[in-house]
Amino acid sequence: MKVCIATLFGMHRGTGGIQAHPRWLMQYLKEQGIDYVYISPYDYSAVLVYPVFAARVLLKNFSRFLSAYWFRKWHYYFLKKALIRLFSRRHFDVVNAQGPLAALAALEVRQRYGQRYQVVLTVHMNWPSQAEEEALAGNIRRGGRYYKEIKKMEKEVFLTVDKIAVVSNYMKAALLREYPGLNGGLIEVIYNGIASDFASGARLPESDREAGNFRLINVGALSWRKNQQFLLWVMLELIKNFPGLQLELVGNGDCRSALGRLASSLGVRENIVFRGYQPDVRPYLRRSQVYLHSSLGESCPYVLIEAMSFGLPVIAFSVGGTPELIKHGFNGFLAEDKNVETYARYVETLLLDQAKYAAMRANCLKMFQEKFDYRLMGENFVEFYKREIPDKKI
Repeated sequence: MKVCIATLFGMHRGTGGIQAHPRWLMQYLKEQGIDYVYISPYDYSAVLVYPVFAARVLLKNFSRFLSAYWFRKWHYYFLKKALIRLFSRRHFDVVNAQGPLAALAALEVRQRYGQRYQVVLTVHMNWPSQAEEEALAGNIRRGGRYYKEIKKMEKEVFLTVDKIAVVSNYMKAALLREYPGLNGGLIEVIYNGIASDFASGARLPESDREAGNFRLINVGALSWRKNQQFLLWVMLELIKNFPGLQLELVGNGDCRSALGRLASSLGVRENIVFRGYQPDVRPYLRRSQVYLHSSLGESCPYVLIEAMSFGLPVIAFSVGGTPELIKHGFNGFLAEDKNVETYARYVETLLLDQAKYAAMRANCLKMFQEKFDYRLMGENFVEFYKREIPDKKI
C-alpha cells in the first residue's frame, strides 16, 4: 500500500493543532513500513509559492474576506500543481486529503489524469461546513455569494469522495444531517491520537497545595470561539477563596489585547499569565493541575487529548464532540449551562478534594491509553484504507 497525505498546510512541528494529526499518522505508517508521502502547496515551487502566500499577510491588514479568499484560492491551486507533479512520477493507492479543498484537488487530478487511487477525506472541522467556520470567524458573510460557493463545492466533494474519516461521532451526525444523500457506510469515526509516552503526568507537591499555589491552564488561539474571556470571569470568582491562583493562557490571537484589558478591569490581571504561542506545550501542561476549556465549538480537540495524557482533569462546555472525550465526573466536568459560578465550583472541587482529583487524574490517563493512542488511530486508518469502497447510492 502506498499512501499520499495531502494537506493545505506545511509540515507542523508543534505538539498540537490540526497539523499534528498527519504527523502522528505518518509516525504509525513509518513504524509499519508503509510507503507514504506528505505533500502540501509548499512542495510545488518555493520561488512561486512563498511570494504569493506572503501577499496574504498584507491583505489581512485591509480585508479579512480577501485574506480568507486568498488562502483558499492559492493553497488549493499550488497543492493541485504539486499533486500533478508528484503523480507524474509515482503511483499511490490512497490519497488521504486533510479537508474538503485538499480532497477537491485530489479528485480533479484523478479525473483529469486517469489516476486510480481512492480519495479518503479526513474532516477536522468543528462545524459541517468551512463556509460556516469562515462566517463565524468574521471572514465572510453568512449567506453571501462566496459562502454559497464554498457550500456548493463542499457538497460536491462530500458526495464524490470514496470514503470519509471524521474525528468524532458528533461530526458524523452533523454531516449526515447536512447531506441527506450521504451514505452513512461511507463514513468512519476515527479519533485523533498522539504518542502514549507524550507525558509523565501532572503532580502537585503538598507544599504547593497547602500554600494554595495552584496553576490552571488553557491552550489555544485567543479568539472568540475559544472564548477565554469566560475564563477570566471564572477566575474572578475563584480568587475569592484562592487569591494566589494562576491561569496560564498559552496562545496568540486577535483577542489578546481585549483579554488583557478585561483582566485588568476585573482585577485579575496578576492572576493571568499570557504565554503567547508555544511550539511545545508539554512543559506548561506538565506543571499545571487542571485544564480549563471554554471553546464554543469543537469536534475532537487535540489539546484535550494532550491534557489527558498528562493526567489533567478537564472542565469544559458540553459542545460538539467534547462529551466523547470528557465524561462528567469521571475524567473532568462538563458545564452544561455555561454558567460562571457552576464552572468555578467544579474547579474548586478539584482543588480541594484530593481523593477526587487523584481518581480523575488516573481516569484521564486510562481513557487516553484506551482511546487516543496514535497507534490505535493509525491502525484504524490503515484498516479503513483497505476496506472495500461501499456503494454510495446517491
